[in-house]
Amino acid sequence: MTDTARPPLPERTAAARLIVVIRGRAADQYAPVLETLAGAGIRSVELTLSTPGTLEALPELLERFGDRMDIGIGTVTDPSDLATAVRQGAHYIVTPITRADLLEAAAEAGIAIVPGGLTPSELHAGWAAGAAAVKVFPASVVGPG
Repeated sequence: MTDTARPPLPERTAAARLIVVIRGRAADQYAPVLETLAGAGIRSVELTLSTPGTLEALPELLERFGDRMDIGIGTVTDPSDLATAVRQGAHYIVTPITRADLLEAAAEAGIAIVPGGLTPSELHAGWAAGAAAVKVFPASVVGPG
């Protein structure tokens, strides 16, 4: 894939240069948190699949908050979850791993993907395969320095 075919991050997310990650016990906890974040000027959030009900809640959350913030789906590790997130209207995809089939599926769907990696080789592989951005994951292993 060439850089010209690389689906970019949504405009608000790219401009903000910040994605707030939200996890909870259940997806019904998202709305009040999103309301608070939107009111505080946050323009991009990642809702994780580690929170039960995330994909099912996405359409309603996009309807309520999608005009104020980009909503991405994270902790995506399976192409079927990626496809469901795209169908439900996710603005972008985040994955904790660098996996070629996820990058290919995102490119085919025309959606930005941010894969995670820990080593320089993993991060480069994600970028070279067409990621909109890459993230160091888990960052706690290397620390903020």
